[in-house]
Amino acid sequence: MDTDRIYKALHLFSGIGGGALGYQQARKESGGRMGRFETLCGIDVDAQACEDFRRITSAPPMEMDLFAREDYVAFRGHEPPAGWTEATSYDIWRAMEGQTPDVVFLSAPCKGFSGLLPQQCAAGDKYQALNRLAVRGLRLTIEAFEDDLPALILLENVPRIQTRGAALLAEIRAMLTRVGYVYLPQEQCKSQTKVTNFRRRPRLPKDVKRSFVFLDRICVQPYNTNLCRRLPATCQNSHSQSVFSYGAKRLSSRPEKHDGAAQPHNR
Repeated sequence: MDTDRIYKALHLFSGIGGGALGYQQARKESGGRMGRFETLCGIDVDAQACEDFRRITSAPPMEMDLFAREDYVAFRGHEPPAGWTEATSYDIWRAMEGQTPDVVFLSAPCKGFSGLLPQQCAAGDKYQALNRLAVRGLRLTIEAFEDDLPALILLENVPRIQTRGAALLAEIRAMLTRVGYVYLPQEQCKSQTKVTNFRRRPRLPKDVKRSFVFLDRICVQPYNTNLCRRLPATCQNSHSQSVFSYGAKRLSSRPEKHDGAAQPHNR
């Protein structure tokens, strides 16, 4: 009998697949069961990155431009080419072939939030349009799976998003609140194994089934000690600034395998 417990993952702004590969390599055995992630799809605007994603992760990519039309123009300085259409929540749902991911990981473009970009440039229309991709990507994802929301959503970005992107983070918080998520900011420090690590960590109620975590940096851990338990517990191994939690269904213990590759979206 197969004892693996598989959690399905969707990666937005997936790039060449470094984040997805880390998920796929994560393993933890507990109670005679092995927990691991299966990548259902990676979504990115760059065709070459999508091809690299396929080679690196062996998972299907979807080439998709998540810009709204006005933001496309503001960022690129010209109208979209003939045949380009705005991506919709249906496009994301179709990329997943109707399956709901247990985990959504999005690492939206950070250039407009980064301190490496002068404040005057960051405040301009071009980079404000780029920054809004985080909100739009998350909004489309929530709409795509509104009848069966993912158990865990992780948004990773640079620390300065908390200042330069404060309004966008507030918009994300409001959006999640409207669909039933609850904001639970808590911090704690804890000694783990033989090394003392002082970390900002969210503490979730025992009955939490769904959560949203903002990461201002990634904690690289090859083995996740909580993976085989209820999935939201995994966020306790992440450097986190804020958590949204949603009380709903338990994760399925064994999803159907995703085989097909999605077709490219018109750009």
